[in-house]
Amino acid sequence: MRTVDRMLADRAQSRPEALYVAFAGPDREPISMTYAATWLSACRWATLFVDRGLERGDRVVLALPNHQDFVGAFYGAVLGGCVPVASPPMRTFDSDDAMVQALLARVQSLAARMLVIPDRQREAANELVEARARGLEVVSRRDLPEAGADINSTTTTDDLALLQITSGTSGPARAVQLQHGAVIAQLEGITKALKLDSASDSAVSWLPLFHDMGLIGFLLTPAFVGRHVTLLRTEDFAARPGTWVQALSTSAATITGGPPSAYQLCARRTREDEAGRLDLSRVRIALVGAETVTAAALDAFALRFAASGFRRTSLMPTYGLAENGLAVTMPPPARGPRFDTVDLDALERRSCAVPAAGAGERSRSFASVGARIPGVEVAVVDRAHTHLGDRRVGEVVVKGETVMAGYFRRPGSTGEALRDGWLHTGDLGYMAGGELHITGRLKEVVIVGGRNFSPEDLERVAATAPGVRGGRVVAVSVADPATATEQVVIMAETGLSDDAARHDLKQDIRRRLVASGYPVDRVLLLPPRGIMTTASGKVMRVPCRERYLTRPSQQPPE
Repeated sequence: MRTVDRMLADRAQSRPEALYVAFAGPDREPISMTYAATWLSACRWATLFVDRGLERGDRVVLALPNHQDFVGAFYGAVLGGCVPVASPPMRTFDSDDAMVQALLARVQSLAARMLVIPDRQREAANELVEARARGLEVVSRRDLPEAGADINSTTTTDDLALLQITSGTSGPARAVQLQHGAVIAQLEGITKALKLDSASDSAVSWLPLFHDMGLIGFLLTPAFVGRHVTLLRTEDFAARPGTWVQALSTSAATITGGPPSAYQLCARRTREDEAGRLDLSRVRIALVGAETVTAAALDAFALRFAASGFRRTSLMPTYGLAENGLAVTMPPPARGPRFDTVDLDALERRSCAVPAAGAGERSRSFASVGARIPGVEVAVVDRAHTHLGDRRVGEVVVKGETVMAGYFRRPGSTGEALRDGWLHTGDLGYMAGGELHITGRLKEVVIVGGRNFSPEDLERVAATAPGVRGGRVVAVSVADPATATEQVVIMAETGLSDDAARHDLKQDIRRRLVASGYPVDRVLLLPPRGIMTTASGKVMRVPCRERYLTRPSQQPPE
């Protein structure tokens, strides 16, 4: 069972009638797939790919939502010897849509042979692809044969299982090459770290399947364990966050996960009387990742759903990245989240996480994201790659069978990331008591006057100014040749149009930052949606900085 297709084949043979995936949500016909049905669906998709002339290693881009077509096409591509690439689904196939342009650029950079989309988008996509991406074939469910052929898989552990697209928060999105052996090793590590039970555990997820946590965490891990998962549409969660906890209650699931912002949103949008009608008492693992973890977000969820039987000890802040498949560190189940409060001056001036006497204005709390999962090595190093001791902040590096084979067709980026057998993550953190704490991103640190400032600290202060839209702020630093140091630029979204009001808002942001001890050289006010974000909503600080530097003429006047 050392390849993904053999993993599914084993489940289809040993547990054919066991439930694997159920699709749920409001205004949605309940659909479920057993392991045997999933295998038959994969065979049909594999037959389609092979009959259309796809060969071993050809890339198949899946622009599909959380739907049974994604499950069948993903496994079908693997079974057919192709390499699936999960991509955000399109709202529409309008040629002027930025997401469509990004999709076309992606399929061209990957030299993809096939694009799989929903039936309803077939005509529009065909027309656009014929004009913009010749050589790419578009298929959907309607192209499937009535039955799949008996395909003899010849994949090995060294073959590519999938390409996983990075979030692009700190630079252009890249395609991570994950071999079958790396994926299986990752699934083994997760299963052992979470103590997953093949007899009782089940999961619920609304996370998109184009995200590593959605794909590996909540589609492949249940298959490895031989259990089932209920998948919600991501758009249903975005419109009605309560669908998440409702599904957890209805299915009596034991495992779920999401970013801290999702937990906070769900708590805010659920009334106390609604929470009292739910049963979350069986949830033993609530993974938290993909964003900076704050105690406020976790406390809000735990408090709101205490009446539902939810236990705060189920919350598990974790750390991972696409380049390692998914998970790197996890705390032990049932312990609950822990936060380390450190002195901010020592952190900024000496890159040391010195415990603070207590919480205060000049302190900062970081969540423990646990210890390494089985099969993975983790260390913190300085710029010379010297391993640092406890409470010294440096770059997080990872080693193990789970690490990627490199970035697809990006030898320069691969050489920068993989050095001396270690994956350089670009994340900053420190170890304390054998557990990792993440402090930020190496490329995003604001360095002024010999002090290292976290952009999140500046953004948090600037976002408190009335008039800033929904806390949408980005802090970046740019080189200033005149002073041979860095200038701090704050970009904030606002709906204000009156010149006087905009001037006052800029001054207010400046005052708040200076009063909190932070440097600021320029404040830019942007219109709503003026800050670049990923498909999952993460702020893209480095691309925002690059756009600022390359398009000065388009920046609003001071």
